[in-house]
Amino acid sequence: MVCAVSAAAVFGVRMRVESNDEKQGALRMMNFGYHGIIGLLVLAGDVWALINILQSSATTNKKLIWILVVLLLPFLGLILWYFLGPRERGA
Repeated sequence: MVCAVSAAAVFGVRMRVESNDEKQGALRMMNFGYHGIIGLLVLAGDVWALINILQSSATTNKKLIWILVVLLLPFLGLILWYFLGPRERGA
């Protein structure tokens, strides 16, 4: 009586076969596109806006309002601050 035994069974190695769904999931995780880059740019812009708001000579109440706007509305708050925010007057 001859028994056919694979090498994996002899050495106790588990062979894992990936399903098509697992492969698609891995591809989706690696292919994040431009959304991550745009998010990083908005984050950098918000940090820049917050630093400028804190360094401005505006009153504390105005600073608090602008900080809340930028934090609660990251993209729209950045645009609003850029066009409507307090400006330092040059000499």
